[in-house]
Amino acid sequence: MNWSLNELDAMARKAARGAGYSWGLAEEAGRATRWLAAAGLPGPMCLARLLADVDGADFKDFTPAVSAGRCTADSGALCPLLTGVALCDGALDYSPLQGLTLSNLSAPLLLLPFVAQTFGIQTSGTQSSGVPTSERVRLRWAEVQIILEHGAVYLDGVVGDLTCAQAQSVTLDPASAEKPPQGAPLAPQSRAVIDVKTRTCLEEFAQRTFAPATEASRLAGAGAGLSDND
Repeated sequence: MNWSLNELDAMARKAARGAGYSWGLAEEAGRATRWLAAAGLPGPMCLARLLADVDGADFKDFTPAVSAGRCTADSGALCPLLTGVALCDGALDYSPLQGLTLSNLSAPLLLLPFVAQTFGIQTSGTQSSGVPTSERVRLRWAEVQIILEHGAVYLDGVVGDLTCAQAQSVTLDPASAEKPPQGAPLAPQSRAVIDVKTRTCLEEFAQRTFAPATEASRLAGAGAGLSDND
């Protein structure tokens, strides 16, 4: 299925809310998923997997904390949305010049839009509200290395690793300003292609945000009520 970025943002937002996130975090989920899709990355699939994993969880257990340059959570798994918001808000105590290691980060790709916002990096097809603080920053885990610089996203990795459910160790650090990224930058996208499984997952979570019809709502005008409109 082919969605506009606005449609994807709205669906991702409702799906995240349906999975139990607050409306504020759900809006962040929508923006992050849209950012990734605009950059040509599989954000919708990553969000669907994350929501399936955290459904019914106590989100307080995912609150990130930093000690000695390592970010962890009481539950053992870090949520990329909670961690990303904390990163943008400056709530994580670390030195950008020394980098940060995140342990057991779920759906690590979803952290990337928050990294771009934190460092004020605007790439093609995306927007950043942050103040530019770095010319080039790197996010890496397993066999994946993603480099952000103003105007482009560079990827060294495979789709299977990009959409992994959890990465044991994720590193965020400055990328060398002297050594150019390898390969061509990702091509920005104006629409998002969603596979059937991902679409179904997001729609099922989004359905939870809709109030069930009642006799009172039907009589008030939601539907035909007691009259036959035919």
